[in-house]
Amino acid sequence: MNTFDQNKEESEFESGANESSSATDIANKTVRSLREICEECLKVSFYEDSKIEIRSLCKNKFPELGRTIGNDEHIDRVIEIILSFFEKNNKFDELWDVLRDKREKQCEKFQEEWERAKNKNAEDSSARFHEDQNAEIFKQQSSQDKNEDQNIASWFFNKLDRNQQSMVMTTALFQGVEKNIFNELVADVQGCLYPIGIHENVSKEGHPYEEEQEKSEDENKDQKIDTQPKLDDEQEQFDLAKIKIVSSYRYKEYGKTDVDIIIFEKQGYRKDVLQLLRHNISSKKKDIFYLIYMLGNDESWEKRSCARNAVAALSETDNFNELVEGIIKKWANSNDAFAQKTTAESLSAILREGRHEQEIFKLLNSWINKNNRRLVITRLLVYFFIADKFPEESMKAIESAVYSNPDHLPVKLNDIAVKIYNNERKIFISYVRNWTGCDSDALRQLAGAWFLRLVRLKDAAADQSSEKQTVEIISALWKDSQLDAAAKVREWAEETLSAFENDEQELFAVGQKLFHQLYPNCRKKLDYYLPKWQGYREYAQKKAAERRKGSVAQRSGKQANFFMLMPEEA
Repeated sequence: MNTFDQNKEESEFESGANESSSATDIANKTVRSLREICEECLKVSFYEDSKIEIRSLCKNKFPELGRTIGNDEHIDRVIEIILSFFEKNNKFDELWDVLRDKREKQCEKFQEEWERAKNKNAEDSSARFHEDQNAEIFKQQSSQDKNEDQNIASWFFNKLDRNQQSMVMTTALFQGVEKNIFNELVADVQGCLYPIGIHENVSKEGHPYEEEQEKSEDENKDQKIDTQPKLDDEQEQFDLAKIKIVSSYRYKEYGKTDVDIIIFEKQGYRKDVLQLLRHNISSKKKDIFYLIYMLGNDESWEKRSCARNAVAALSETDNFNELVEGIIKKWANSNDAFAQKTTAESLSAILREGRHEQEIFKLLNSWINKNNRRLVITRLLVYFFIADKFPEESMKAIESAVYSNPDHLPVKLNDIAVKIYNNERKIFISYVRNWTGCDSDALRQLAGAWFLRLVRLKDAAADQSSEKQTVEIISALWKDSQLDAAAKVREWAEETLSAFENDEQELFAVGQKLFHQLYPNCRKKLDYYLPKWQGYREYAQKKAAERRKGSVAQRSGKQANFFMLMPEEA
């Protein structure tokens, strides 16, 4: 076999994956959710005097939505109803199309971020496909009949021909593979198990791999690998190999697609067959590992998924150190961005299955200390895929990455932070609080920028601990002239006042309490900003009333002001 090729030209597995920048630039590239982008676009596109227009637009384009919007609803409440409707129905694409049609100029500045958010959604949907898909398939299957084929080796070596053995081994390695590439992989596996022109016995424990017949030199030259059974013979081949075709789906570039995949009839067969590879035919492992390595570099997403699937399965039955040295390290240290991503997906799949945690985290920690940017990027990709399951370990990975090279921060840090916040907001806020007081300028700026961009009012004051930490974070950020904490505080203040006017008593109480806690720490700032914001608010209300040829007093409903946010003793 040829040696591993590690001289491929460097490429990016996704736009910006291998970029680096300063802490401030990094924060500005955070990928927001589709809802957040639509929310800002709606607020930019429809002002107070456009409430009738947005309500009319909803009734014309989305009648079901239009019927839920009252004539007296505040504009903020109208936008919240719209966003909740499209989030519930998972149809933000339809809302965006309408906005682009009606407000093309306003939407134009959000288009690039919208595309990034769409790509991010697609990546998240498919990142853990095989784990979820196989679990769903096997959940519907009955438990393994342990009395059937107890001696898997006897069945494999004595009852199957070389083609059937190759089908069995292919299914064991790549279970869940699409049928349209199954025969191709069978041919590759058969080439590993039976190199053309080589006749050998590699039996162990008394089981011959195959009893070769004596062949003449001329016959040997003409030997071919036959992995394409006749159509009328296919089902018989599958039955003998104890595999079957089931309907499934894949997320591809054109959306969710129905596919046929190959799996074993019984869940336990896979593990049993892979045990044969380790104990009975270990001499073939080097070639099998090389095949898996090459699949992990392939441009085809399906083949790379097969490689990741195989490594995850082998981690249960084989020597993990051999997997690391034979496949994983070679992927991770490759210039090929596809291989780096396959490494991350493989290690994250193993961690999600609860195996080799100590060994994997030790391996990842060793990579951060090496002066090798490829390993640093691969390490962060792993943490991106596991951030929801291992949030604290992922936050520590961000910290070590910033400390190790504060002048060149990978953009992937943004994606990790967003994922942690979306899944474990209390942990996110807790770490940000610690970082705003650390001795690293880059980490302080990054933490502050993420907090100001990501944290919502309801999360900032979700409980007493989060509220206390939020007050400390805002106090620290207001002392940092490089970050505009005032804009975030005003956003929360506006949200609190809107909650009061819309009779959202719970949210108003949360916001008011937070400001009462914030006031003692930031009295000078709030004494300056709250009257100023109130002046802006009254001016805007006056202009809106003039455009409606009415007066501020004609506005129905409760009237809120920024001074409501001050404690009574102030």
